[in-house]
Amino acid sequence: MQTLSSLWETELRKLIAARIEELRDQLEGNGYETVADFRHVMGQIVALRLVMDDLMGEAGKRANQRNR
Repeated sequence: MQTLSSLWETELRKLIAARIEELRDQLEGNGYETVADFRHVMGQIVALRLVMDDLMGEAGKRANQRNR
């Protein structure tokens, strides 16, 4: 059985993954007027992956240590 916390994390990961896919689709369309616009979207993808892969994992570790 999932706890509210693990369910929340699962749903957040799904939302982040969906947003990354939306941004990747935008990149494939390549409708950017400037390189800065393109770089902005690339930066968003990098930031979302950082949150999903690194920061959420670190937050989970810290939460588990507090529960001991």
